[in-house]
Amino acid sequence: MWSASGDFYSDGGGSARAIARSADAEGVSPSKKKTGRPGKLSVEDQVLMTLEYWREYRTYFHIGQSWGVNESTAYRIIRKIEDILMTALIKKCNHFSIIK
Repeated sequence: MWSASGDFYSDGGGSARAIARSADAEGVSPSKKKTGRPGKLSVEDQVLMTLEYWREYRTYFHIGQSWGVNESTAYRIIRKIEDILMTALIKKCNHFSIIK
């Protein structure tokens, strides 16, 4: 959902910026110093892309077309953000376990 100020809000009421900040506060930062070409999307846009994927469940190709990136780039971004959020959740809930 988009608010009047242009921020994206999930049904839980958290904005993409707040989600990115909370993951960073948990010590799980998506931004590492890397060499090479800078990314096309900001961290907030990457979180928005992931939320859009979860909500609409469109293909990576269509998500990539919406954001102006390649299908493989959309896949990598969404996987990276999912991993970051899952790591933050596991750190927050020490009793949480994943059965493999």
